[in-house]
Amino acid sequence: LDEALPDEISAGSVRLRDEAETPRREGPPWLVHEYVDAKSGYSVDMYIPQHKLAIEVDGPTHFDLNGEVPLGRTLMKRRHLRALGFNVVSVSYREWAAASTVRVAPTAPPTESSQSSEEKESVGEGEEEGGRVRAQQEELLRRKLQEALREGDSEAEE
Repeated sequence: LDEALPDEISAGSVRLRDEAETPRREGPPWLVHEYVDAKSGYSVDMYIPQHKLAIEVDGPTHFDLNGEVPLGRTLMKRRHLRALGFNVVSVSYREWAAASTVRVAPTAPPTESSQSSEEKESVGEGEEEGGRVRAQQEELLRRKLQEALREGDSEAEE
């Protein structure tokens, strides 16, 4: 199944954004941002044509007030896209936020003598932490895409 996914899948390809923010156009050539289906008029955040895979990154406006249950219009869009033959992957803002958090064990407060060396190390730690966050985001995306492709394969067999 991994061979069905492009090797370049990365967290940098997906970013949760505010509605007012300009859509990101950079990324790998196999990934289309802000794809609009000509037949239905539906737009999706990202699209991988090779697998007819529509990726939706759903922010808080797609969920109820508790942020847990998708709204009817969001569920309807997913159903319509599936009926049109798309494999649909939805990543909620909560899943993305959870994948964007690195849990670090608390440390003792720095002493005056150790502060300068710890300040120097913090730059490296920040880069290392960013790498761990990206790895977690990439794992979330890979898992979601694999699930969608498996579901699409099982539906095709039926």
